[in-house]
Amino acid sequence: MKTWLIFLATIILIQLLFFIIPSQNFLLPSPFDVLNALYVQLRQGEILIDMAMSLERVVVGFFLAVIIAIHIGILCGYSQKLGSFFRPFV
Repeated sequence: MKTWLIFLATIILIQLLFFIIPSQNFLLPSPFDVLNALYVQLRQGEILIDMAMSLERVVVGFFLAVIIAIHIGILCGYSQKLGSFFRPFV
């Protein structure tokens, strides 16, 4: 239990240090830059359009996967070879 608390405190401390100390933009923008961009996009309404487009892509991908999976499932029911091929994945 004590080790877990030390680990959690270390993770929180590291996160706070990265949040407080501005990064040099080596790989990712600083958290302040991200929050500032979020605020700007919320004020302009751009983020809602972007979120709607992303949600549309997720929904379309999900339904395409469902349609493909249903057909593969039906084919697995008819063909023993195909069913034994897909059995390890199910």
